[in-house]
Amino acid sequence: MKHPDYIGKYVIEEHLGGGMSNVYRARDPILEKTVAIKIMTVDAASDPESRSRFLREARLAAGLANVGSSALASVKSFSIGDSPYGASDFAVSKTSHSRSNNF
Repeated sequence: MKHPDYIGKYVIEEHLGGGMSNVYRARDPILEKTVAIKIMTVDAASDPESRSRFLREARLAAGLANVGSSALASVKSFSIGDSPYGASDFAVSKTSHSRSNNF
């Protein structure tokens, strides 16, 4: 799957999965760290209910400060199709790592 080279300031490295949103592993060139980017598809972003759910999820994630949870770095509106996206710390759990090795 062809993915964008950049979303905002983030350099896209790999597409991790998708559905109503696409998730990418990306690099923050300023902080020099790996992040996860979740961006709504154009179809989902055009649906007010889906857009509201995405932003509600982002607000909830931003409020989590537990060990083992990813800190949400930002939620912005991406210029292509006005799709919101969120950037969070990138974390690989044993479950997701094991699953990716089973493909």
